[in-house]
Amino acid sequence: MCLMLTVFSAIECHGAEAEFGGSIAIGWEEDSNVSVDELEASSGRGDSATNLSLKLFSKYAINEDAKVSASASHSTTRYQEFNDLNRDTNSLTFNGSYDFGSVSAGANYFFINAKIDNRDFLTYQRVSTNLSAFISKRWYARAAYVQGQKDFERQRGRSADIIGFETDLYFFHLGLKSYFNIGISSRGEDSLAANYDYDSVSGKIRWVRRFDLAGKTTKAEFSIKYEDREYLSRSWGISEDRRDKRLRSKIKLTRDAYMGTKVELYAAYNDYSSNLPTADYDQFVGGVKILYEF
Repeated sequence: MCLMLTVFSAIECHGAEAEFGGSIAIGWEEDSNVSVDELEASSGRGDSATNLSLKLFSKYAINEDAKVSASASHSTTRYQEFNDLNRDTNSLTFNGSYDFGSVSAGANYFFINAKIDNRDFLTYQRVSTNLSAFISKRWYARAAYVQGQKDFERQRGRSADIIGFETDLYFFHLGLKSYFNIGISSRGEDSLAANYDYDSVSGKIRWVRRFDLAGKTTKAEFSIKYEDREYLSRSWGISEDRRDKRLRSKIKLTRDAYMGTKVELYAAYNDYSSNLPTADYDQFVGGVKILYEF
């Protein structure tokens, strides 16, 4: 079951349905503490930024049971003052799934390349396999095994192999109009530099509610995620093994506007607690986005 609603144009191809679509978005946000999350580094200062993104999507039903899909996206962030942290990100995603009746099996490949200040920063790729099933009319479960690799261009010691497990449970209170998602995941990173190796356990709760507001479809979404990272050795600058506890929360409101256009308001708060002083900080981000789907 697709949990993301997108507007597509459909055509018939050799008896199977192919669908194509995409979106373009422009937005503005205010960041209380400009940071590079992948480096656990913060500036301690705030700034405003403009965001622009483009996404193209296609999916193809081989038959009633087998489906494939692909997407490509580009996003850019431009700061008003922190120009040396301007970011450009390109990503590719490929999915395949097969419905065996009561259980569905799937595979996913995800690739991302990020540049900061027009220089290569990070390449990340991930392969995952998953099983999913409705365990009742309202309950849906999914489990996945993940393998990944990240490669830092300028900080090679952070480059790492990644292994993880993910489990998600969905409760559809009112179908797609109102549902909850609870997830637990584990992750291990084996880095080139031993002081970046860690094991982590994460838990998340997400709630989505769609409703009518002044005659327009509106979606409210709230999510919170907690991650406990246990590093396997000491980090530079501290005399004990590093330990991070990360709390991320976000609230978002999206409302249909005019002819496929949506307006999105969002606010997020991140609290990163660590015994490594440079990785101990908090951050508030709030913004608005105009999204057009085609």
